[in-house]
Amino acid sequence: MIFAKLERVKKQWNAVRRWQSAMNSVKIAQASKKSNAVQSWHAARNAIKLQRVKTKAQQDLNETKNRLSRANVEMARLTEQLWRAADEMQSAEEELQERERLLAALTCEESNDAGIIAPTRWALYLYASPSAILVKHPSSGKPAWRPVSTLNIADEYALLQNALEKSGLQLEADLATPKKLVEALVSNEPGLCLQISCHGQADRIYLEDENGQAVAFSTFDLQKCLAEKPRSTTLEVAVLMCCNSRQFGQALLETGFRYVVCTDAAVLDTSAKCFTQTFWNKLGNPDFSVETAFDDALVLLKASAENISAGADKILLLTKAHDPEPQPAPTPHLPLLPPMPYADPSPVSRIRRPVSRKLSFGSDPSPAYRRKNSFNSEFPTITCEPEDFVNR
Repeated sequence: MIFAKLERVKKQWNAVRRWQSAMNSVKIAQASKKSNAVQSWHAARNAIKLQRVKTKAQQDLNETKNRLSRANVEMARLTEQLWRAADEMQSAEEELQERERLLAALTCEESNDAGIIAPTRWALYLYASPSAILVKHPSSGKPAWRPVSTLNIADEYALLQNALEKSGLQLEADLATPKKLVEALVSNEPGLCLQISCHGQADRIYLEDENGQAVAFSTFDLQKCLAEKPRSTTLEVAVLMCCNSRQFGQALLETGFRYVVCTDAAVLDTSAKCFTQTFWNKLGNPDFSVETAFDDALVLLKASAENISAGADKILLLTKAHDPEPQPAPTPHLPLLPPMPYADPSPVSRIRRPVSRKLSFGSDPSPAYRRKNSFNSEFPTITCEPEDFVNR
């Protein structure tokens, strides 16, 4: 009996254990399913959140792109307006400058018609008195230095100062180099009254470099330098005191000068200084016009000594209405001197007095104005009498 009860208890206990084991398995399976469901829910929720974030980010990116595109369009519009404003400002400045030049020209014309010198006038004195010129040797045909007559620049500058001292007309002086001459012509400063004292021949004048040697500057060179420059309306008068300067004077007249005083033959240095003193003395007076000053200067020149008055018939006044005689067209020519750097001398300090010693045969024509071991040693000096020290 006892064994039978024990056996039944044992069977019951095993059945309970199997039931408990089955219940645990069911619970574990239910828990696992529940856990998987929770994880799936969380994963789905995270995926939905991530999709929402991506969508928002894409919307923000598209909005930023649209704003950038609108900013580029606005910047292009502002840039176009800026360029248009810059063009309008440049056009306005050019129009203002043109109107100022026209006003200055009208002021000068009204003043000249009334016989009054416009207050904007100012005088520029360019001087050149080279001591040597590079020419062909008469026998060998090779380049050689030839002495050139020096002009009394200091005395002529003193005459100009005395003539303009009481008039209040501004006077500036500088060495006559091609660069300085062209700078004066393109400056467009109103009321320029230019005096050039130098040597001249046919269609060219002889200016100077920093070493005292001659530099030929022809009408062809002048027209070439000013080919792209519009005709000026502010240049008053040019006084070209050198021999045979009519062709070059006509070229200066075409650059915009209202009047040009020039010569059609060789002129004595004394005649040129006499005319210069009287002309600028009259021109500095506000009661005299350019024509009146020129006529009075010629009258006083004719009344001078016989050797001086001979130059009165050789000095001419060219105007815009002047119909010049036909002249041969200027032709290009080789420069007399090798290219040299232009000096920028002080206007008054470079005005020198004539060289006191005379040049001897075969001597160096310019020891005072050349650099040491410069190009003078490359060419010999012509052993002949220097040219006349009186003519220009």
